[in-house]
Amino acid sequence: MASPSSAPVAEPVAPDGAASTSASSAAPVRPPRAAAVIRPLDGDAGDSAGGGDSAGGGAGGGSSQFFQVRAKGRKFAYVVDCSGSMSGEPFRKACAELLASIQALKPNQSFFVVFFSDRAFPQFYPAADQRLLRANRANKQSIATWIGGFQWSGGTDPTEAITQALALRPDAIYLLSDGEFDPGVADQVRMKNTHRTAVHTIAFMDRVAEPLLERIAQENHGTYRFVP
Repeated sequence: MASPSSAPVAEPVAPDGAASTSASSAAPVRPPRAAAVIRPLDGDAGDSAGGGDSAGGGAGGGSSQFFQVRAKGRKFAYVVDCSGSMSGEPFRKACAELLASIQALKPNQSFFVVFFSDRAFPQFYPAADQRLLRANRANKQSIATWIGGFQWSGGTDPTEAITQALALRPDAIYLLSDGEFDPGVADQVRMKNTHRTAVHTIAFMDRVAEPLLERIAQENHGTYRFVP
């Protein structure tokens, strides 16, 4: 199993002159190659802005798009499969679209990325950062560096990753997977989604999980799409 490569992560700087907060206590596997400023959204995890009642979610205006699935709002979480079956071209294709989606976000929007196999790998793992990050130039560059060096494999269990995403109360979550997983995950998502976040699902290059992904989207104000 290949070891993931960490992105260069510097001490985060709070917006609008607020005091800096500490980054994750976990140390990167190697020294950072360059400084990177990570600016979390004001009141990130505790912000009360939510997904709303519409299928697209969306507090505060704005939108995003991931594999032509459009979501409304300004806070987005990407939950992306990195299991063994995604290795190689599938994972590269998914990451290219992920980066394009993040790059298109406006500076007043925010994002959170978490990969999953049989466990969750939140952004900048192993120096994990479980916050919504402003979609500014520095954060976009930092996430691109981390994603570009990330490799993993294993089984398929999105439970932990979706739980981390829901805890941030984003306006919308994108869930992408190419494989089957426990049907009980759908029940977990529905019960934990007390903030009525829109969960949009994507079956990626394989329809094996299509019924389950369709159910998750239907039960959580989202849309489903198959990407061949």
